Amino acid sequence: MDSNTDHHLPVASSLPLPEHEQIARSILRIIYRQRRLTEEHDRCLMFPCKVCLQLHIHKIVTSMEQGAPIRFILPAFPAKSPNLSKVLGSAPDLGEHLSLQQLNELCLKITAVYPPGANIIICSDGRAFSDCVGVSDEEVTRYGQAIRHILDEHRLDNIQLFNLEDYFNSYNFERIRQQLVERYGRPLEALKAAVKTDPETANLFNGIHRFMFTDLKFRKPDCSKNKLKEESKALAYQVIIRSNAWSALVEEVFPEAIRLSIHPQPPHSKKIGIKLMECDNIWRTPWHGAVLDDGQKYRLMSRADIEKLPVNLVYQNGRPFYYVLRRYANAQPAQATED
Repeated sequence: MDSNTDHHLPVASSLPLPEHEQIARSILRIIYRQRRLTEEHDRCLMFPCKVCLQLHIHKIVTSMEQGAPIRFILPAFPAKSPNLSKVLGSAPDLGEHLSLQQLNELCLKITAVYPPGANIIICSDGRAFSDCVGVSDEEVTRYGQAIRHILDEHRLDNIQLFNLEDYFNSYNFERIRQQLVERYGRPLEALKAAVKTDPETANLFNGIHRFMFTDLKFRKPDCSKNKLKEESKALAYQVIIRSNAWSALVEEVFPEAIRLSIHPQPPHSKKIGIKLMECDNIWRTPWHGAVLDDGQKYRLMSRADIEKLPVNLVYQNGRPFYYVLRRYANAQPAQATED
């Protein structure tokens, strides 16, 4: 926290309530600059309405009355997709580095208007559904350790980590996944009914189903399209059941926290969809993509789409890290350089 900002605002607990609310609205507007909305709600993206703001004011004001940091929870950073047409490999790359730095920067922007600051707890959900997406528990562990290293390396002190084994205090991963679903899971038939009747649930299911289909197609190239659709549909339901169970658990553990999501959300949802970085579609995440530096900005895309362009592949510490667009027309795709 920058000590130079402390004199600009009185201690939060001494502020009258209207000023609490005024600062809370400023905090929400900072967050909403990175908001990820479902596509039909662009108006609230540009100009957050009163309902957008009122949904989350109470939790912010409650923290301010206690002089406490504003706390957010974000289920995210599970593990890299096993689909190598999307990603560079199983290790975090520039996408994770940039996204974590952006989340920490978001907290620092909040600190500028509210000195007690903010922190984001990344509730890694990879352990909850790794067996559904073709990722081993060992890969989830290595990915999580690498994320922690990034936080330490860049001194991203406003970001904390929480995972399934932290809660259950156990490394019997099959058992704690089972316990998660038993305690917090929604029946499959109830989820199927919601997909048919609730647009928000249907939108989520369709997005997850697309991800599962493309990943399964990569893992099982000889499987028929119809069989892939059915299998990916069943897996998508399981991923959502596990994800929702994990969300219920972390919301119970951190009841005071504002719920962020890496998925696009309607503007008046209890979750705030958050954009981690620029990307080619609103569903793209660092663990389902690779980074292209086009000379003006970094952008997340699928690896396959990037490699259709004239690019250099940049390595860091012997690992593929990101792509750089080359500027001459006769260039060949995906040449390698060391950062």
